Amino acid sequence: MDIWVYSLPDHNNIRQRLLEAIENDTHGHPIRIEEQKKYGASEELEKTDYFSRPGTNPKDYYYKILLPSFRTYIRKVLDRYIQQEIKLQNVWYQQYVTRDKHGWHVHPDCNISWVYYIEMENSKDSTEFYDIIEGKRFQMDVKEGDILTFPSYMIHRSPPTTANRKTVIAGNFNFTIVKLKFQEEEI
Repeated sequence: MDIWVYSLPDHNNIRQRLLEAIENDTHGHPIRIEEQKKYGASEELEKTDYFSRPGTNPKDYYYKILLPSFRTYIRKVLDRYIQQEIKLQNVWYQQYVTRDKHGWHVHPDCNISWVYYIEMENSKDSTEFYDIIEGKRFQMDVKEGDILTFPSYMIHRSPPTTANRKTVIAGNFNFTIVKLKFQEEEI
C-alpha cells in the first residue's frame, strides 16, 4: 500500500495562524449525525467548510497561509508519482471535538488524498484505514505537523476523537501529465 507521511518543516511557524483563520471562518459549520442520516453518512464534526458554496472562495484565508510551506510537499508528490503536473482538486478543513468522528469512506473521482494534522494531541485520533486483504484496521505513525498521503480508494475514517480538539486540512490530487523523461524511457 502506498501510504506515506511527510513532516511539514515549518509547521510550528504557521500552526497558530491556520488555527486562527479557521476559527474566524464564517463559511464553516457543524455537521451532526442527524443531518447526515438521509445520505447514509456517519460523521459528526464541530466545524467544516467542505460544503461551502462553489465560487465563494472560503479557502483563500487558510490556503494562502499553507501554500508557501505546501510547495515542497507538492514537489515530493510530483516526484513520487512521476508526474510533471497534478491538479489540486479540492481542499477543506475539519475540526473535531471530543467524540466527534467521520465514518468509513473513500474519496471518489481523484487519485491521491492527503490529511495535514494542524492540531492533534493524541496519535490515536489520526486517520484509521481498513485493509481489505487482511480484514484489519490500522493507523500510520503520524503526529501534529505531518501530512498523511494515501490512494483515494483506500477505505478510511476519523475514529471518535479522544482529545479536546483535533483540526486537519485535507484535500485531493488528480494526476494530469506523466514526466516527459519517464515517457521516453523503455519500461
